[in-house]
Amino acid sequence: MIESLTEKDFVETKQQWDLCDVYAVVIAKQGWYVKLTLLPDRVILISFHLLERPLRTARGHEVKP
Repeated sequence: MIESLTEKDFVETKQQWDLCDVYAVVIAKQGWYVKLTLLPDRVILISFHLLERPLRTARGHEVKP
């Protein structure tokens, strides 16, 4: 799933312990919330769950639960 994320799925970058990127993606006709941190040597998946509400990507596309 992570390898299939593209710029069109990107929502925002949040500052938490580290910078985290948030994505909204449709998998099997359902909207999913994905939050991850990119480190030089690994990707850490922080959150991956069904959307609780509609989320708009940075390009303006609305992804629905």
